[in-house]
Amino acid sequence: MRRERITKGDVINCLHANTALTATELAARFHCAKVTVFRKLAGTGYLRSYNRNGTVLAHLDDAEFDENGLWEHNGARFSRWRDLFATITALVDASETGLTAGELTDLLGSSHIHHHLTSLVEQDKLHRQGARRAAVYYSAEPGQRETQDRTPLKRLAKSRIKATDMPLQGLLTAVWQHDLTVEEAIRTLEVG
Repeated sequence: MRRERITKGDVINCLHANTALTATELAARFHCAKVTVFRKLAGTGYLRSYNRNGTVLAHLDDAEFDENGLWEHNGARFSRWRDLFATITALVDASETGLTAGELTDLLGSSHIHHHLTSLVEQDKLHRQGARRAAVYYSAEPGQRETQDRTPLKRLAKSRIKATDMPLQGLLTAVWQHDLTVEEAIRTLEVG
């Protein structure tokens, strides 16, 4: 039995009609292999989710990105920058005060970013200040990094969190790296 010929338009129209589908679902609808689906979608501006192992597909025209360039549809998360490495870099570069891993996790809705952060620092695409949970990630571009506010007290004020929410280890790291004087750290603890 001969299969019907599938066009790019058929696959794109199916994606538009459903907003987002997995490659397996698309392949089942067209009675073809997943590789055929990806071949038809090549160069059409489709998106792959950055969660769910990239299995959910959507078309760029259907995406409703928020102010951070992120979009969620039925639990699948998509980014204007398409992959998680580029997304994390763009979010950190656009931030006024740098971002912690926790802040990125909240923005992205994904807790599996530590490998990405480590890789981006090793590739000099991000700059890390501090260690572990107290680490703040900044732009790798020196000019941009200098405009990002790198003072822990100002980060606390801008993020509107209590001083007690900053772990003691973070305060000690800031003092050790000369970003915070001992007196400022004591005042920070007293404010909380």
